[in-house]
Amino acid sequence: MYFGASANVVINAVPAAPAAPTATVTTQPTCLVPTGTITVTVPANGAGVSYTVTGTSPVVAAQNNATGIFSGLAAGSYDVTLQSMVVLQQLLH
Repeated sequence: MYFGASANVVINAVPAAPAAPTATVTTQPTCLVPTGTITVTVPANGAGVSYTVTGTSPVVAAQNNATGIFSGLAAGSYDVTLQSMVVLQQLLH
């Protein structure tokens, strides 16, 4: 006599990538303070979210933080990147 059992296993779809961040220059350089500040406004900072700002012209090393506020930046162009641990955790589970 043969007895069998089965299990149903589901592989979830890949979660969507987070939306591109929205950032603004909140402080422009002046004669007294030669640097500026970039502030990420969307998405708001929170658990599992971090941001990176990288200077592209001039090339400036990446700065990372969880607040989304980057001060002391030289005049130039910058790329802002969002990292979400929530998405990463969903990918790993």
